[in-house]
Amino acid sequence: MSDSLLNSVLEQFDITLSQSQRLLRLELPGAALLPHR
Repeated sequence: MSDSLLNSVLEQFDITLSQSQRLLRLELPGAALLPHR
């Protein structure tokens, strides 16, 4: 019972982590293209 709960929490965390990593991959190249002042 507690194992399935832990697994579902870890799955949610993995999904959130992958989404934030995807956002970072999209934002970083755009920031690199901006001229630095």
